[in-house]
Amino acid sequence: MGCGASVSQNENSEEQIYQNEELNRLLQERGDVSDYSIPQIALCQMSYPPITPSCKSKKELLAAGSDSALQSRDITINTASLLNHTCNELVKILTEELVSNLSKVRAIYSLIASLDIAQISAPAEEELIPKAPLEYVLKKIKNYQGNHAHLFCALCRVACVPCEVVSGYNKSSSYQLGKQIDRKKLAAQWNAVYVEQEWRLVDCFWSTVCVVGGEDSDQWDVLDVNGRLVTDRKISGDNKITHRINDFYFLPDPHSLKSTHIPRRKEWQLLPEKQQISITDFEQAAYTRERYYELGIRTLDSELDKCRLKADQGQVTIDLEIIEDSPSIDFKYMLFKAKSSKTDASFEKFVLFERGNGFARYETNIPLEGEFKLDIFGKDGRKHNSMDLVCSYIIECVTGSDDKEPLPDDPAIGWGAETGHLSAFGIKPVTHKTGTITTTTGTVDIKFSLSQPVELMCLMLSNSHTKEQLDQYIYLEVTNEECIIHVTLPKKGVYACELFANEEGLPGEMQNVCNYVIKYHNKKVTHNPLPYLPRNRAGAFTKAKELGVEVVTPTCPVVVTKDSKFEVQVKASDDIILYSSLHHCEQKSTASNQQVCYIKEEGRFDLTLERSGTYCFALYTGSENGSQLQNVYNCVIHNQAESTAKQSGTSELPKYKVIHTKEGGAQLPISKSSSENILASMSRERGLADESSCKVNIADDGKKATIDIKVFENGVYLVEVYARSNQESTVILKERYKVIHEGGMVNKKEVEVEEKEEEVESEDETPEEESEEDVRIRELKQKLLNAIASGDEENLASAIEEFKAAGDIPDPKKILARADRELQIIKMRRRLVAVTQSEDIEELEETLIEANSIKHRGKLDKEIAAAKKRLEKLRNMDELRNAVFKLDQRTVAEIKSFSSPPEPIKIVMKGTLLLLGNTKGDMKDWRSIVALIGKTGKESLKRRVMEFRIRNLTMEVADEAKQLLSPMSLTEVRDASTGAATFYLWSLAMIEEAEQRHEKQ
Repeated sequence: MGCGASVSQNENSEEQIYQNEELNRLLQERGDVSDYSIPQIALCQMSYPPITPSCKSKKELLAAGSDSALQSRDITINTASLLNHTCNELVKILTEELVSNLSKVRAIYSLIASLDIAQISAPAEEELIPKAPLEYVLKKIKNYQGNHAHLFCALCRVACVPCEVVSGYNKSSSYQLGKQIDRKKLAAQWNAVYVEQEWRLVDCFWSTVCVVGGEDSDQWDVLDVNGRLVTDRKISGDNKITHRINDFYFLPDPHSLKSTHIPRRKEWQLLPEKQQISITDFEQAAYTRERYYELGIRTLDSELDKCRLKADQGQVTIDLEIIEDSPSIDFKYMLFKAKSSKTDASFEKFVLFERGNGFARYETNIPLEGEFKLDIFGKDGRKHNSMDLVCSYIIECVTGSDDKEPLPDDPAIGWGAETGHLSAFGIKPVTHKTGTITTTTGTVDIKFSLSQPVELMCLMLSNSHTKEQLDQYIYLEVTNEECIIHVTLPKKGVYACELFANEEGLPGEMQNVCNYVIKYHNKKVTHNPLPYLPRNRAGAFTKAKELGVEVVTPTCPVVVTKDSKFEVQVKASDDIILYSSLHHCEQKSTASNQQVCYIKEEGRFDLTLERSGTYCFALYTGSENGSQLQNVYNCVIHNQAESTAKQSGTSELPKYKVIHTKEGGAQLPISKSSSENILASMSRERGLADESSCKVNIADDGKKATIDIKVFENGVYLVEVYARSNQESTVILKERYKVIHEGGMVNKKEVEVEEKEEEVESEDETPEEESEEDVRIRELKQKLLNAIASGDEENLASAIEEFKAAGDIPDPKKILARADRELQIIKMRRRLVAVTQSEDIEELEETLIEANSIKHRGKLDKEIAAAKKRLEKLRNMDELRNAVFKLDQRTVAEIKSFSSPPEPIKIVMKGTLLLLGNTKGDMKDWRSIVALIGKTGKESLKRRVMEFRIRNLTMEVADEAKQLLSPMSLTEVRDASTGAATFYLWSLAMIEEAEQRHEKQ
């Protein structure tokens, strides 16, 4: 069959005659068909072209059939009002001034696609035109006695556009992947319409309805979402039906429906005969949805045309080619285990996702036998707001993988180097482009070229080592034109190597731009750690350029030498103070000053390398009084000269001490000798830190030191504490801290003001002789300071009042202002706690606005977070309450109309009335329940729901209602009545709220 466009009298086949009879019946349910201005003869004798494959792409078709009259059409008219015309009137309104069949079809489709069947409102009975399309929608489609396809076909034929109802099967929400088609459950109808000289397909129902929920919930348990273990394996079995317009199913390219729609007559696939598929092919085909085609994806491996994939030792590769790739295209996956599988083990990170230029690759390494399902989701950020299903596959594992070690990490950008994340920073992979690296030696050098200055850092992860342990097995070598990640693996295993980047000199967290999985299979060869290298980087840092520090020699930050004497030549201005450290993995922490001699006049560091092996030299800038150090340059020196010192074995670095802070600060006491000076370096774990993000001050009284840390932004910060002997330039690493700040943004200026306010009064020199007035003022100030420290509202308010009553007291340190602010914070904390217990949304919103306007420096973060959570909960309850209030009166009437209702309706309405205050005695039978539902005025059901207050609900009643409702699912209730489903959701929310209030009490 070709793409011929000839038009001839259509033969009335048995199926076509059946369809015409159905359409006639659709339009003459309650009278003569002439009432609809559609004579019987017009439907049966319309001239129809033969069925031939579609020739144009959808894009070409729409471009060819554009109609300026349709594009300028005002479509703001109310849908229900528009449908409440006769078919003839409606079609005339829709197609007026439209010339082409395509424009007419698009106008009719747009109207039907806009129909939200559940929400469409009906006019009064006397206003409803008999046999109008609105009547068909309300009385047929809404009650599952009619469908969108018949309505669309009828309107197209009235518009004199050839149209057929196509009968067949589709993979709707009842479809079970990989199973035989249930011809009863999956029977469906859609349309074929003749436009622009060819037949095209339209599915109005799939264009308007979205089913969200846990399809196949009785078949599958979710194991892993994008590499993250799911502990609650149950998927909600409730399929939530929502309305959304999806124009993909309007005139789609026929091949894009092969996976989801199959007509009874093969010709209606509208494909060349060789491309047509059988029902068996349809059952076995890979399950691809519209997002697959919207993202321009295709598969080159014919095995991926089928939905069932055989896994050789748990390993399957799914390669998706992206024809027109873009950095805005993202993916995620979900891995499921069949409930019928023997094993009950949980596992995560056994799916490797690699994102490259023009492809997305999923490689499984499933360690278990059984049946698994992989769902792949995607979106293009330029077109889509959320992820949607791309495709699904069943993976059959006869035997699990021999390699049962999971991946060390699950980076959001996936694995591999061929991504837009690298190119955004002018970085290009040179040696390794794919996401997996295999090594037999345990050493890997990964090289990149750099086209612009950039901040870089790297890290390594594994399942058997901590990140801190692996920091001594990886480092970056950075020059102006390239960077190399040097990796040395401690032993056999699977490792993750991750690269991060940011603009040069830009403070803040760096972005993950590239990731590799490194597999090391050699059990016999192990490696020792490298010496300590600050920030795992060799080369000059941006700070060196800012401060005017230049390392002249060595010219390369990674050097091989056979000489035990080594020089580092530095250029720096006279006001720059330089410090250094020299580490060797066999030395304790650092080298002594005897091994590093700094000749300041010549700007030279002379190093004595006593041992063979690797050294790390670090250069810092700092101030004489021991403030924050800045690491400006690091060098890795591989010494091949013979050792002149006795081998002492590998030493361990000081382990990180972890400190959590929400207040934005911490104080670290440091033990020291009297001859030591304490210095500190502070940086972000994955980025650059400057004075806008953190600050370090050191107080040293000669016997002990205290490091005062201030953090102004959320994140993980690394603090390294060094000691140096008097007048020496070499610093020794003493302690390491990891500071985790999770309290939100802290205003730096406020912290600085606070520091000044907290200066101790006694630091001022007390006059040898104080007057009585001086004593009184000092005591009032001290009393106010003590009240601030106490945190007691009454005590603080009293002290403030007494201080103010004393008259005009000199207050250069603004103790009173500080006390007023502290009292304001205490009062607001009390208000937030109280309002979190209320049900008043407006009061909560106002209190939160006031709380956020106070300069509380993170002291109210906990209470504000609780109030926000409460506000979200109340808004959700309010939405459910409004959903009940907005229920169509016909829906409530439908519930009352049952003489013997389905059990879910009866139980839900009984549970709802229990919560509203009725007793079991009030609801002896369905008739008494109907009487309560039918009350009007103040006793009406909707009004009672709107005025319901949770504080009046006892736990006894809530438990009783819960026992009634808990055996049912939302799907069961919705299948019985959409109105009852609304009451069901409201009731569950009220029971949950009552339980939470009871737990707090």
